[in-house]
Amino acid sequence: YAYAYDGTTTSTLATTTVTLDNTAPSSTSITGFTTASTTLTPAWSTATGASTYTVSSTATSDVTTSSVSYEYTGLTPNTNYTFQVKATDSYGNASSYSTATSTYTNPAKPLSVAAVANGPSAINLSWSANGNPTSTVYKIYNYSKGTVVGTTTSTSYTTTGLASASNYYFAIRAVYNSDSTSYVESSASQTVTTAAPAQAVTLTITTSTAGVAIPFSFKDSNESHTATLNSITDGVASLTIQSTPVTVSLSSGQSQRIDTGTDGINDTIVTMNDVTAGSASFTLTTIPLGDGNYSSMSVPSTNSTSKSVKAVTIDGGSLTTQSQNVTLTMNVADAALMAVSNEATFNDVSFETYTGKKTWTLTPGNGKKTVFVKFRSASGGMNVYSAVIILSGQTFDDKSVLHTSEETTTDVKNTTDTKTPDTTCLLTPGKAYRSISSRAVYYVTQTCTKRPFRSSTSYFTYFSGWDDVHVVSKSLLDRTPDDALFFMPLGPRYNPQYGALVKTLDDPKVYLLLNDKKYWITDEAVFTALKYTSEWIEGVDQSLLDKYTTGEEITDKDHHPVYTLIKYQNSPKVYRLEPSTTDNTLLMKRHILNNAIFEALGFRGDRIVTVPDTETYDTGDAIESVK
Repeated sequence: YAYAYDGTTTSTLATTTVTLDNTAPSSTSITGFTTASTTLTPAWSTATGASTYTVSSTATSDVTTSSVSYEYTGLTPNTNYTFQVKATDSYGNASSYSTATSTYTNPAKPLSVAAVANGPSAINLSWSANGNPTSTVYKIYNYSKGTVVGTTTSTSYTTTGLASASNYYFAIRAVYNSDSTSYVESSASQTVTTAAPAQAVTLTITTSTAGVAIPFSFKDSNESHTATLNSITDGVASLTIQSTPVTVSLSSGQSQRIDTGTDGINDTIVTMNDVTAGSASFTLTTIPLGDGNYSSMSVPSTNSTSKSVKAVTIDGGSLTTQSQNVTLTMNVADAALMAVSNEATFNDVSFETYTGKKTWTLTPGNGKKTVFVKFRSASGGMNVYSAVIILSGQTFDDKSVLHTSEETTTDVKNTTDTKTPDTTCLLTPGKAYRSISSRAVYYVTQTCTKRPFRSSTSYFTYFSGWDDVHVVSKSLLDRTPDDALFFMPLGPRYNPQYGALVKTLDDPKVYLLLNDKKYWITDEAVFTALKYTSEWIEGVDQSLLDKYTTGEEITDKDHHPVYTLIKYQNSPKVYRLEPSTTDNTLLMKRHILNNAIFEALGFRGDRIVTVPDTETYDTGDAIESVK
């Protein structure tokens, strides 16, 4: 009520009635979800009297909206998130939160499936998780046999029990954590051929497959054996070789003769080529009967019991070299003869008189090189040692001697002299080939070597269709030497989409691709400060990188370059950085309104950089449409 008073007279009393609204809106509840690998969109029922809805979740901090759905972006694939919602009216009255409801994002498609033959009966597989959490179960699908051969939560797997000299290709299935049955499948790997039985078998076993028995056998032998990596400690790998179990512990460059049977006669040489913290690469060589098996025969061995003294070293034990020509140093007692080879099989290699030093030529091309040396004593005892070195700074020049052939086929260069060695290409560089008897497709480089395509995805970054593959004889393809690089980087037809990190394989520079420009990230400190990860880097061919013009160098550790996609830790909103409309020396952030616009613009969800709250930008208009 109210009245007026002028000091002498009081006015008539006036009254009014005010009704306070303290009634909350009706309750609401989650009605469903739209799911993808990195986005979730919960929807809920309309509440009577509501003007806004507040969603509480484990995905991010509370979100308020006037809509009856909300899209969360930048989430982790194959991960459980919980949501509950409440309604609020214009007076601030709110309902209680709905019952919490949980759901999973979908798993992401595994990427970059690589398959490498590991001896005659096993293949090593590896792939990128593409953001999937470590709890994700992967099924290994053998396309060649149409069956699942195993499961793992790792991103590598060794499949065994395969036929020798046979072709296989695989896909990786990421299983939904939500039901443990559904899955999303990767692209198929390249076709891989297991090794044919030989007198020497080289295996590489990673610590992720420690304890797995890898089968192997030798040529002209009816016996089958297995090799198991037990552990790697301080550069020493412990292996168990069996039929009858024999355990050996060897560091790089060491060798040991073992008896895999029960007759007391050594029948196999184990040569440790290389040991890292994560893998061991070793060669198993059969010892022919009568070839130094018996204890009465002296066996060549290193002159020292110290593990630091190697039987064979390259360039005095150097780890790297930029020259293909190196010096081998031998330190072996009781050796009368020796044979040196770049291959464990020692094909077409003869023994020579033992000497302490020898000049040697490594195989061409950048990469880790292994040199094998077989030593024989005067009484016939034999042993094999190896040494490794990394060769860099090469141009992939072909140093092989190729011989001409009477065979003729499409795109084969004609030659007339069948006796004189010819160093020209037998196949046309820049084209794809396969043999009549195999599905494996190779690319012939400008230096006349061949590289395999690991997958159809890689192939189609160079060629538009399978009609571009030329079929030639197996012998002709075999005479084209393998390139030191055993895979093809992504080619000029590849679309890296927005925000890709790329590098060529012969240049350490890493570039960020945005729009039609490439930006060089100048050093590792800048790379780390800007929250990039090495898993994002894709290997590409120089022809792809040449399609982009050069932008400014990225040197700023506090702010990201123009057109980067960013989000903040406690917000689902994704922004693109653009030049400020008021000051072109500054950047502003523009919110990408929804996932449909995000995808239509060709953006990549796996290239959104999460930045700290301290990294601030002016806010521009939201990106509401595709222009």
